[in-house]
Amino acid sequence: FYLILWISVFFFTLIVALMVLFVILYRRRSEGSTPEESASHNTLLEITWSLIPLGIVILIFYLGFVGYMDMRLPPREAYEIDVVARQWSWQFTYSNGFTDSILHVPADQPVRLIMRSEDVIHSLSIPDFRVKMDLVPGRYTKTWFHAKEPGEHELYCTEYCGTGHSDMTTLVKVYKRGTFEQELERLNMGVAAMTPVERGRRLYVNKGCAQCHSLDGTAKTGPSFHGIWGQTHQFTNAAPTVVDENYIRESIIDPSAKVVAGYEDKMNSYRGALSDEEIGYLTKFIQSLQ
Repeated sequence: FYLILWISVFFFTLIVALMVLFVILYRRRSEGSTPEESASHNTLLEITWSLIPLGIVILIFYLGFVGYMDMRLPPREAYEIDVVARQWSWQFTYSNGFTDSILHVPADQPVRLIMRSEDVIHSLSIPDFRVKMDLVPGRYTKTWFHAKEPGEHELYCTEYCGTGHSDMTTLVKVYKRGTFEQELERLNMGVAAMTPVERGRRLYVNKGCAQCHSLDGTAKTGPSFHGIWGQTHQFTNAAPTVVDENYIRESIIDPSAKVVAGYEDKMNSYRGALSDEEIGYLTKFIQSLQ
């Protein structure tokens, strides 16, 4: 960047200075004056002013290409994290099987993100690390970064992905390299010690349910979970049904089967994204919201 800047400054100064000089030297001095004849061709001059810029742009291309390859190809020792984006949440899965909506990374070690989207185009951006990469449905995209110091940083979706786009934010937590693995293990053990209801609440946050379904009765993109257990819902495309285990499971696996009256059919299927065990945890959590 600075090389291009100073090359531009040099040639700007040179060209403007010569232009001013030529305006003064070769100005029309009187009404009757005619310009003197001058050479119309100079091979050496034309070769010179062609080769010098050619050499400069070749140098710029080389440095830019090396920088691009360095940006795109992570080091071999990079720590890999799987990333899933969906409307409107992030999910990060680590080598020990732990899953979270927050990105946890070690300091002073390259981190490689293997990313995919479950619905529309999203774009992961961490401004503090100069990282931005799209997540495209039906394919994997990859990027990497190197966090040098422990701390917290903001992570955003920077591709408009629907009504909850502005809420699709989370944190990047950077740990000292020696404590990163211990912290991951501690978090994983904490999940294992949770009750079914607590696990359901965690899934509610991590799987993006919170973006569309409130817990306080507020209507969002989807109906609120507050107090719905045991109620009879009215649908636009099916007979009334009581909210129980079977209804919740069907709504997660095949949300278009029964669309609640007053809401649009916007929810994506979580078939394959949630195990039967996880659906059970979510059911216990919804049941507890009375």
